[in-house]
Amino acid sequence: MRQAYNTDLSNEEWEIIAPMLPKPSKLGRPPKTNFREVLNGIFYIAKNGCTWENLPHDLPPYSTVYFYFQRWTKTGVIAEINYQISTQVRLADGREATPSLVSLDSQSAKYRTKI
Repeated sequence: MRQAYNTDLSNEEWEIIAPMLPKPSKLGRPPKTNFREVLNGIFYIAKNGCTWENLPHDLPPYSTVYFYFQRWTKTGVIAEINYQISTQVRLADGREATPSLVSLDSQSAKYRTKI
């Protein structure tokens, strides 16, 4: 067993997220990839801002983590996890499931003009 990182999923968090991941295909051999560790790798990258190649060696290979990050991003899995978790947090705080107000700081928005 490896030393835990502060970005690793807790057992409680994993129990919430695991059902949101796509089920493996019944065709072919079952995947050997530990999806919890893949998510731990994605969260490590997100928190620490390192490159994929600098993912610690005790997590899955960066190519595996990147492959699933790309697949889950394209298929909407990452967005759905984010939506479901933020909704659960808002409801637990006694707020509406979705925000009713959005604030945009024009200093943060980059734009281009055609000349």
